[in-house]
Amino acid sequence: MSSVRPRPKNKPAPPGDTGPTEEDNTEDSAYQESIYQDPFFAPQRTSTAALGSPRVLVENLAVAMVEVLAGARELEQIQRWISDATFRKNLKRSILSQRARDRSGKAALRPSVEIRRTRVSHICDGVAEAVVVVGLAHGVRSVAIRLEGLDGRWLSTELTVI
Repeated sequence: MSSVRPRPKNKPAPPGDTGPTEEDNTEDSAYQESIYQDPFFAPQRTSTAALGSPRVLVENLAVAMVEVLAGARELEQIQRWISDATFRKNLKRSILSQRARDRSGKAALRPSVEIRRTRVSHICDGVAEAVVVVGLAHGVRSVAIRLEGLDGRWLSTELTVI
């Protein structure tokens, strides 16, 4: 049995109303937003000591992101380790890369990526910023990454291939 909530009092039902509408779901989205404002349900910060070294994650994310932009990997494969905002930003960039490849007629090939240098700086407790310099067949790129310790793991809140 499904329950139907009554229409909010500030919105009178129009003539011939057939029931709840999409507008009625605003209470649900407001409730979901309020969960993340509650300190108990919000993502919990984790200290650097409890997380360990981010070096391996940073290097793997850098290689994976270069492969995403080359079209050899789907961005969804690294979604677990990046924030939603970072995912959306890099999804847009990967789509633009795909369109450029389609226009030029080039096939997506897995690039040969060599990690040349990794620099990790701990900005404060639970926050690390890193730069990974990767060598490709056609040149050198650098990948800037910001990691934050949330819910007992490192999460990339910024990931940019420069």
